Amino acid sequence: AWVWVELSVPQPLVELRLFADATFSIAMAVTFVLTIGLFGSQLLVPVFLQSYRGLGAAEAGLITMAQALAILPMMPLAGRLTDRFGARPLLLIGLPLVALSNWQFTSVDLSTSDWTLRWMLAFRGMTLGLVMMPSMTTAMNAAPAHLLSRASSLTNVSRQVFGSFGAAIFVTLLQSRMRFHQAVLTQGATPDNFAIAQMFAQAQQWVASQGGSGADGQRLAMLALYKHLMMTVAVEAFQDVYRVVAALTLFAVVPALLIRSVRRARPKDDQSSSPTASPPDVNTHHLSHAMGE
Repeated sequence: AWVWVELSVPQPLVELRLFADATFSIAMAVTFVLTIGLFGSQLLVPVFLQSYRGLGAAEAGLITMAQALAILPMMPLAGRLTDRFGARPLLLIGLPLVALSNWQFTSVDLSTSDWTLRWMLAFRGMTLGLVMMPSMTTAMNAAPAHLLSRASSLTNVSRQVFGSFGAAIFVTLLQSRMRFHQAVLTQGATPDNFAIAQMFAQAQQWVASQGGSGADGQRLAMLALYKHLMMTVAVEAFQDVYRVVAALTLFAVVPALLIRSVRRARPKDDQSSSPTASPPDVNTHHLSHAMGE
């Protein structure tokens, strides 16, 4: 009902009619993939660091800050490159790099050092900064001149919706994969398993050396086994989610191939005061500042 109202009233709250333009829709599809990947994966890293690496909020923030610091210089640089070469070449180069930067997280485990994580996050930040600006600029340039303000509002609202959608998708996927791996690993956790039998024997020997009973040794071994299984389940589930993120980002290359350059004719000096003169292209340098605000 809301969509019908927005499409029928002359002054809608959100100008959904912009999606009738193919270039605008394709650019927003690419932005959708990038935004859900950015917000969703950015949510998972602090969860992994705090819940399973035992880091505090401040320590996790100092690690994840590397991605934000890497994005900052890339946004204005990507804007200048977009003005010079167009959005399509940057997207076709940048999207596989974003997929690669996400794929590298499939090798992260509990032994991965903090500095390794910082470099991985910085690389992902650079790749995201390379492609976010071209996709947003393409969407803005595809909008009619009299709807530029509404297009800006729509893209801002869409980014918030896409980010929330991505966070919900990846948290749900993470929980689903944790249940799957827990079921698989639990089936193999039997007394006949050599590694488990060895763990129980070592725990009982240690407890006996401390003056404890055999029952205490079994309880200690059960706790150690449960903790080890839960950590393994979490690591494998996080790796699965990042495989999905990488595949989804790589799939965004398909709509990026369909993007065509949209440039409004710049008005000549003698036509600059004419009311029918076409406005210039959206300046990506100013757009980057607007997005930052």
